[in-house]
Amino acid sequence: MEALNRIELGPDDVHVWRARLDASPAVFRGLSRTLAPNEVERARQFRFLRHRNLFVAARGILRHILSSYMRMAPHALLLRSSANGKPFIGYDKCGVHFNVSHSGTLALYAVARHEVGIDIEQIDARLATPDVAMRVFTSGELAEWYALPVSTRLHAFFDCWTRKEACLKGRAEGLSLPLNELEVWSAGDELRVLFSGGQAWLLRSLESAAGYSAAIAVEGGCADVKYLDFRLNHGAFAINDVVPGLQQPAIPG
Repeated sequence: MEALNRIELGPDDVHVWRARLDASPAVFRGLSRTLAPNEVERARQFRFLRHRNLFVAARGILRHILSSYMRMAPHALLLRSSANGKPFIGYDKCGVHFNVSHSGTLALYAVARHEVGIDIEQIDARLATPDVAMRVFTSGELAEWYALPVSTRLHAFFDCWTRKEACLKGRAEGLSLPLNELEVWSAGDELRVLFSGGQAWLLRSLESAAGYSAAIAVEGGCADVKYLDFRLNHGAFAINDVVPGLQQPAIPG
């Protein structure tokens, strides 16, 4: 499988790629050939074949996407993880940051010049209960949630949840900061959060797909978000569709 065309990434650009992970057998075989030995071993540790295949597809697609920014073959990319488990490109001062999230058979990939986190969740009413809300919302967020009409609480629950997860993933904090201590409630789709030390982060809810909620967190409080779809095009991976109304990144000739 060929790499994507070379894509330019501006200083404030955040490229959000959307991809389906239910690949055909032929596509899956091509993706699996791009994985590093440690990724192959990690895939083997999944108990269920479905989960193994989703991991292989997500990782292979990640390598194809990053190859278009790093200008090298997907299988040649050096990917590592920090002590807190956040993945990064293993070359000094490469200037490209990324984050990945998947739920069900849909994945989102964020690529930026700043630290970035992304989260997508398949909306499930069984999770949006008062008991769960009390564990993940601050007292202020809980009051805002209860004040909403019952008909809007389900989507509001996941909008808030994904903003929290995206922020924690971007900052590589994991469970060190409990969800119910991070205030991210917003009546709109975007807000800025200032952390200790004056570090600002932009949090924004994203369009993803029906039945899903998603959000992105970008270090620096400023982001020009562009959406792209990742699909097969005549046997090679390429930009096939850009979400309507949003700009496609520059692809030099």
